[in-house]
Amino acid sequence: MPLPLATLIALLWASSPLWPPSALAALLAARTHVLLAGLPRPKHEHQEVIPDHHTLRTLAGVARPELAAYPDLHAALERLVGECEEVSWYSPPILPARALLAQWREAEV
Repeated sequence: MPLPLATLIALLWASSPLWPPSALAALLAARTHVLLAGLPRPKHEHQEVIPDHHTLRTLAGVARPELAAYPDLHAALERLVGECEEVSWYSPPILPARALLAQWREAEV
């Protein structure tokens, strides 16, 4: 079962065009903090999940205990969530990240 932080990091590597353009700087900052912390991450951007701000906020909340060890990453994620929430952001229902979160929660039980 993936840890919440690992799931969150996988979401951060969703393909850049799937993110709101105004959030790209915050996205790159969050990715940079993942790299600086030496955390495992996907090797390439992917389109396995489509990010949405609700899932991003939920995963950041669930991963809060893990993020306590990475305060710079936590701050960068909060900025990214804020940027994404400010934009009217529509994620096409191909495979929303919410489905990934639901699968993770089901696996927990």
